[in-house]
Amino acid sequence: AHVFFSSPVARDLVAHIKSDTSVLARIAALRE
Repeated sequence: AHVFFSSPVARDLVAHIKSDTSVLARIAALRE
């Protein structure tokens, strides 16, 4: 698990997931 999360690809993937969740949060806020 440590090797996976320390890999650059995993970090980039996590960054994409975080940005996706922030975008979804904005959309949810706009819909309310």
